[in-house]
Amino acid sequence: MSTTWVSIGLLAETEVATVHNFQNPEIKDAGKIIFSYTLEAFINLGVSIIIAFGLPMLEQMISK
Repeated sequence: MSTTWVSIGLLAETEVATVHNFQNPEIKDAGKIIFSYTLEAFINLGVSIIIAFGLPMLEQMISK
């Protein structure tokens, strides 16, 4: 999971640099993209947790 946060950090850094150097210097444009990356990470974390807890329960239901 720590590699996910490192990847988000690197993506965020890239977005901030891109907005600052190549587009208008408004940081809120990069903030929207960074927020979407972080939101996607939390959604993926939720799906992973559901799968991690759901598969053992599914296995128990099938084996009965």
